[in-house]
Amino acid sequence: MSHHALDDHFDITDALEGKDHYDNTAERLYLDDPFGWHTYSTDVWVELDFGKTVEINDIVTRGTVHHLGKFWVQEYRLKYKDRGDSWYYVTNEDGSPKLFSANSDPRGEVRHAVYLTATALRLEATKTKRCCFVEFTDPPHVTGMRLKVEGCFTPRERKPCEPNVDLVKATSLSDIKVAHTASDENFDVNDPMRNGKHLNVTAERLYFDDPYGWNTYAAKVWLQLDFHRTAEIHAIVTKGTIHHMGVIWVREYRLKYQKPGNDDRWYDVTDENGNPKIFAGNTDALGEVRHEVRLTTTALRLEATKTKRCCFVQLTDPPHVTGMRLKIEGCFEK
Repeated sequence: MSHHALDDHFDITDALEGKDHYDNTAERLYLDDPFGWHTYSTDVWVELDFGKTVEINDIVTRGTVHHLGKFWVQEYRLKYKDRGDSWYYVTNEDGSPKLFSANSDPRGEVRHAVYLTATALRLEATKTKRCCFVEFTDPPHVTGMRLKVEGCFTPRERKPCEPNVDLVKATSLSDIKVAHTASDENFDVNDPMRNGKHLNVTAERLYFDDPYGWNTYAAKVWLQLDFHRTAEIHAIVTKGTIHHMGVIWVREYRLKYQKPGNDDRWYDVTDENGNPKIFAGNTDALGEVRHEVRLTTTALRLEATKTKRCCFVQLTDPPHVTGMRLKIEGCFEK
């Protein structure tokens, strides 16, 4: 655990002599510590070196209480290591470091769902608060916090991934499943528009470099890829599709995944409030939209929540159609 940029203007042997000094021993960081961890600095980072691979699910923070006053972190960033020596920020969709909103008082808990596979984690306090100081007209710069990182150690040390690949193409076509919850029941499947020119529903039409793309007659669709081994997903990239009837794309989607092991449950990829995250999709049929998504999983499901159809010809009441092309960047563990 480390910090830097100390408050050089405050003498730690000042009026605190004979009283309990600020405690920056590691156990004071525990979430259930009655007082919490403090240090004479506002530019602080706390680093946890796990010594082996862990899966992190949630970050929980609290402020602190001291005889001088109350302290809490209002905002922070997260960095992590994944086996190697390089540090990576947890990022927003545009690749910028994500700022996590933290506490607004010293006692409440603030939780963020953070799905990471890491060997080390660093929390960088970017905004802090001090309140209710006594005895000092010019109180010191102090950071105080309590912290819980929820997760688990992996049962075995994983070997590095194979080189980055498109997991859609690397998955057997028989393991790419499609389901829908709202078929277009008002569209006659025997319509002559289908004669000889069916919508492309075979799995290989999902491939990102397919000239037309994958389409189906439904407005609410999910795609599922069963990897049958552990995969590390780094990014999701989507495109729309082109069909003889018009152009089609997915405007919004959600992601679900299964964790490695014997867990058959599906977990939502969530936003900072713990709600299922809505990913912005495409605005046309040809452009690419990329989202960085760090997941360790054995299966992934993409649920289209909002779709768009445009420029249909020959039909005054065109059918409900979902169309997309998909690339999942990542790698399989050896």
